[in-house]
Amino acid sequence: MTADSLPRDIMRGISWSFIGNRFADVHAFTAVLDDYQAAIDGKGSSLDTTVLPCARVLVLYRNGGDDDGVLELKAGNGVGFTARELLFQIHNGIVDEVCDLDHHFFEGLSLNSYPVAGYPPVFKMRLGS
Repeated sequence: MTADSLPRDIMRGISWSFIGNRFADVHAFTAVLDDYQAAIDGKGSSLDTTVLPCARVLVLYRNGGDDDGVLELKAGNGVGFTARELLFQIHNGIVDEVCDLDHHFFEGLSLNSYPVAGYPPVFKMRLGS
């Protein structure tokens, strides 16, 4: 994977709120996510295209404490993440920490650092209120 193969910003047009509970699987998440997308923008978004062409990624997020939280995520297919899979894994990984914060609305991911010798790229998640 090269720096050129990684997008700088992804998933900016996807609406989601990290509230509620964890989802048992991506299918349960899909039903709620699709309804949420349709309610927000009236048409829904295409969430099944690959948005991140790497098998692993680190996601930094504000958890309300003094330090940022960090999630290490692995693509189910071992190749890359669709928007749906990435958001599902992020939701289940952080919902317990951020659901009570003012800033719990997803606003996209931005590349924070490129992969270095065996380490995955790092993306910073923007959360809004």
